[in-house]
Amino acid sequence: PVRMTTSNRQAVPTLADEYQGLSGYYSSVADYLNCARMGFGPDTVADCKTPYDSTQYFGQQSGSTTLEPITAKVWSYGFVWAPISKLSVSVDYLHWNISNEVNIENADTLSRTEYLCDIGTFDMSSPTCQNAFDKITRGTATVPGLLGQIQQIHTPKVNVSNEQVNALTAEFNYVQDIGRLGQLAFKTSYSDVLKHVRQDYPGDPQLDLLRSPYNSQDFKTKVNASLTWSLDKWTATAYANRYGRTPNYLAYANDNYTAKGTGKLGAWTLYNASVTFNPVKNLGLSLLVNNVFNKMPPLDRSNPGTTGTPYFTSNYNAYGRAMYLEANYKCGGAQ
Repeated sequence: PVRMTTSNRQAVPTLADEYQGLSGYYSSVADYLNCARMGFGPDTVADCKTPYDSTQYFGQQSGSTTLEPITAKVWSYGFVWAPISKLSVSVDYLHWNISNEVNIENADTLSRTEYLCDIGTFDMSSPTCQNAFDKITRGTATVPGLLGQIQQIHTPKVNVSNEQVNALTAEFNYVQDIGRLGQLAFKTSYSDVLKHVRQDYPGDPQLDLLRSPYNSQDFKTKVNASLTWSLDKWTATAYANRYGRTPNYLAYANDNYTAKGTGKLGAWTLYNASVTFNPVKNLGLSLLVNNVFNKMPPLDRSNPGTTGTPYFTSNYNAYGRAMYLEANYKCGGAQ
């Protein structure tokens, strides 16, 4: 059968997004613009002269009463094919069109944006460049050819003008009886982001996030698969999750894949396993192991050491292997 869904949604910003009062903090940020003018690019910013390598600044955060409602238009088309009862295949094409998403301005991103505007990657007259220079307050310039030191950065909550995503997902399921040995169930799914564009401010050109490593380090593709064996009161599952390639630090810092040292990190595959025993109908006793082979994130040798971790923490973690014992009891008539 063919399936289709469409919806229009709207959500107002939270009270905190709108009315959070002005709060201050102290932090430090690399002054990418001044470091680049002294000959230190994003890959060598750690060698930049003090205080530009890590400039202490006073930051201010706040909500904004000018935030607009977040709106989204979502639709999907797909089909399911099940030629026999134990086999099914499904494919879906999904589309999201989101306007006025709420994000917090990021100090490091604002500093990098100044640098990218200064070298001409971004149009200096664009709203993105104007916003970055407006949000960063500098002192009086004392060194010829350099701007003054960063003193203050304002990082309020803002609306992202527009974001669009098109993606393809596919799923395959198969169940096989193996007689007295029980039953095997195999499942695999695949997702691929085909289009991801964003416009940060009205008047800006659309950013192609699939080709802009500075603006997006998300995985383009993901694949997972599981094999489950069940027999009477026992169930065991082996699970694999493969995350696709992502840009390395230098690709992110330079916003391209052409500068020296830029590239992509390899795919990251994690394996989990679990065994469950049901001594009575509503009680399950389980042993679970996440990251069975203790796989660490792919090493990013282009990272200059200016961050606490040599990988993007939104994508990867270094938790390693973890084991859990779990008892799950379903009360009442739950099955």
